[in-house]
Amino acid sequence: MNNIKNIIIISALFALTACASQQTAYEKITRHYVYQQAAQDSDPNFQTHINGSVKLMTPFFKQFYDAGIKDKKDGITPQQYKERISYFRSNEFLSRMTGTTQFISPKVHTEKVNESDRTDRQKKMLTDNIIAAYEAG
Repeated sequence: MNNIKNIIIISALFALTACASQQTAYEKITRHYVYQQAAQDSDPNFQTHINGSVKLMTPFFKQFYDAGIKDKKDGITPQQYKERISYFRSNEFLSRMTGTTQFISPKVHTEKVNESDRTDRQKKMLTDNIIAAYEAG
């Protein structure tokens, strides 16, 4: 009887671990950023669709992850690395970055946004996660 319980428990554990997917570093960073953004939203009439936002934001963070891989492969110097990180934190970088926000669906409302127009807290969250994706690469 005790062996049957052990077999059932072990089988259940194997089934659960087999279903768990491994996320890449940039996917984890994207999810982290989306949850940060959702937690910051204070409008009770608005709820962020987490999975949809993660799906839309993943390519954005992947490009910085890929740039980090390329730079490591190219063997950039520590000074170049520091310059790249400081550039990611600069207003020049944020002002060159534009995106769109989407409300309900693209047919209902899509608005172009310049990232430099965001609050300081939002800018910090974005740049911290961009740098994390770059460093993970």
